[in-house]
This record gives sequence, C-alpha cells and structure tokens, in this order.
Amino acid sequence: MSYTKRTWVTGETITAEKLNNIEDGIDDLDRHLSDKAPVIINTASGDIASFADGADNRQIKKIVGTIVPVQEGTGDPSPDNVRPISGWTRGEIGRCISLLNGITPHFDTGWAINSTTGASNVYSGIAASCSNYLDVSDYIGKEVYLNHRPTGNVGGFAFYDSSKQYVSGISNNGITTQGEWIITIPDNSSIKYMRFTANSNYLDKVILCLVETKETLPINWQSEAGTIYGGTVTLNQDGSADVMSNRGIVDLGTLAWYELSYKRFTSAVLQNMKQYGSTDIAPIISSELKSAPKSSIEGADNQVAIADGSIWVCKKTATNATNCKELLAGVQLVYELTTPQSYHFVNVGQLFTFFGANNIWIDTGSITECDYPADTKLYIDSLTAPDEDMIADSNIASEQYFTVNNKLYLSTAAIAAGASIIPGTNCTETNLAAALNALNT
Repeated sequence: MSYTKRTWVTGETITAEKLNNIEDGIDDLDRHLSDKAPVIINTASGDIASFADGADNRQIKKIVGTIVPVQEGTGDPSPDNVRPISGWTRGEIGRCISLLNGITPHFDTGWAINSTTGASNVYSGIAASCSNYLDVSDYIGKEVYLNHRPTGNVGGFAFYDSSKQYVSGISNNGITTQGEWIITIPDNSSIKYMRFTANSNYLDKVILCLVETKETLPINWQSEAGTIYGGTVTLNQDGSADVMSNRGIVDLGTLAWYELSYKRFTSAVLQNMKQYGSTDIAPIISSELKSAPKSSIEGADNQVAIADGSIWVCKKTATNATNCKELLAGVQLVYELTTPQSYHFVNVGQLFTFFGANNIWIDTGSITECDYPADTKLYIDSLTAPDEDMIADSNIASEQYFTVNNKLYLSTAAIAAGASIIPGTNCTETNLAAALNALNT
C-alpha cells in the first residue's frame, strides 16, 4: 500500500508531502477495490439480463429462465388462421459481451441493410435494419455472432469508414432459415462502423456479440421430460440444473366429445389439468381456438374454455359430437398443470462473469433472475453515478432550484422543457440548507 497512516498533533504544519500521502492512499484504495474478493451479490433480469458491474471471472450464483411455448403467426387462432404450437426438448443458457451494450438499438421493421450499397432499403419480409452505426474498429478480423438472421435473399452486414461511407458488406446469400449467423469483420483498416439486418420476429432479444465472448450451457431434458410447453430452468451454483414443467398439451381430436345446446360440446378434463371458474379466461393457448370464459362461449364460434370439471368448445359448423371430434383433429391445446413436474440434472456446468459488462440469456424465454457477484468498485461507482434519463418537464430558468427523484438541484444555465438535466453541465446538486441560505442573502 502507498499510504502510511499518520497521527496528527495540534499545531503541526500541513505540507504538500503530507497531503500527497493522503492523496496517494485514496488513489491506491480506489485502484485496488476491484482486486478485493467480491462480497456484493447483485441481480439482473430481462429478455436478456444485462449488467455492467460484473466481477472479474467469478461464478454466477444462480440463473432462472422461463420456458415459453412458441406459437407461429399472429392474431386470434381459428380454422382460417391456424397457429401451430411447439415446445422445447432442450434449452441453452448463454453468456456474452454484446456489441449493443450501452446503445439503444433503433430497428426499422420492414427494412434491410443492403450489403452491396450500405443503404437501408424497404423490404416486406421478416427483417429489420439496425440504423445505429456500431463502432467495430477494435474488432477488425474477428468473428461476430447474430442469434437470428433475416429470412430470404435480403439484408446482411455493411461496413463503413470513419466518415460513415460504405466500404464493403456481407450478404445473407438467400438463406431461408432463421438460425444463427456467424460472420467475420473484414480485415480492412479503413473499417470503423458496422450496421446489420436482424430478424424482425426477435427484436426483443437480439444477441450480437464477438464469438470469442460467447459461451453456452446446453440442458437436454427430452429423455426424462419429453417436450416442455411451459415452465422454468434454474442453473444452480453447484453446476446442476432444475427444470420445471407447468404446462401440458393435448390434441383435442383425441378426446371424447358430447353435444350440448347451441353448438356447444364438452369433454372431461385430463388428469392434472388445472381448473378455472365459469367467468375466468384460462391461460391456455390453442392452434385454432380462442380462449374465452365458459359463460360467454355459447353461440361464439371456435372458442374454448376449461371450467367446472370440463373442457368446453363451441363449433358452429359441427353437426354432432362425432363431427366435432373430426373437426378438432390436430387442434392443439396447451393448458396449465395443477401440479408442475420437476426434473433435476447434474453436471450441467457453470458460467462466470466478465469484468464489467455482461449479457445473460436463455433461448427458451427470458431471464427472471440472475444473481451474480458484482465488482466492488464498479458497484460503488454505479451507486454514486449521476441519475440518468433526467428530463425537464417544464422550462427551468438559470439559477433556479428544482427537484428530481427527491434530490435538490440548482440550475447553472437555462434548461428548456424536454431537455436533459445533466448534473455538472447545466445544474449542480445542492441541499436545503444551501437553498435557504441563498434566499436569505
């Protein structure tokens, strides 16, 4: 340590050497905070759990992610708008450093980056152009990973010089799948910026990172749990994983149906199928039927309810129960389980934090909890950093006192309504005593 503790005595002369000893001690403490074993466990969540205060190469304590069924298409399901449902036989938890960290990406759905001109062009397919110019000058010649590529012969990556003039590009090459995409940034010293085309179906979960920072842990549960249509995955500190299934699925055409009045048909509920009241809209999904309360499906076509010990369906085109069963052949219904099913897997693996920025995701859904060791200094700095996204909701004159987030500020320049409030630039944080003293002078 640079600092040597000194005991001061009354009347002692203050010298530059003595003051510098204190300054050296403060600087040494600040620089070595990151070297201390992290005792702060912070948490993050989201479609992608992002945090900027990770400790260097420390094991993440716990990760909990959701398993969400995938339903194709949009709009209410019906025989004219069939929306197939698929589940998951495995999941993958991943970690990386995103190239989008610190950036709010702006995506234009229905547009694509032209890899031969660098322009953003209108496109009617499953694509969205990211109009941000991402600085990749430190990554020349490195591999970049994108989790969902656009479909069709559209879009790609484009690279630009320091003046944002087009240099070169990488085309999607007519690939029709929506899978992963790995490209290499061209080894060209004139390249500074990059723009790309994403798949517009996954804009809430775009993963764009250097391949060298990407690490994944696969969890295969098919042999024990089959296909899961809803639930959670928990990665534990000991490297094991717990998978919980809270949804079941049935082909409604396999059930026995009985006719009631007004084209309503009923079938007995399945074992472990959760029940609801007659006025409830059950949290169920179907490939061809819309979930509705039992009390309202009378005379309403292509609706389904689970209530009062039965499954209820209204099919106006059905002539009888036998015909209803025929019409429901292949129609999927995903329902809640009364008692979820749990499975435990050992030796799945562990994930460790990068120093600073980290991004954690699960391909089956979103991260609801990520408990990680935070770097002591970065964590403290984040607590003392200025408040972000402070916007003036009205005009603030110069030398005016105002409050934001229960803090008192004094403007040092006029701040227009809608403008950013930036401590140290157009205002200073103060306190009530200072404000009262200023009013009394």
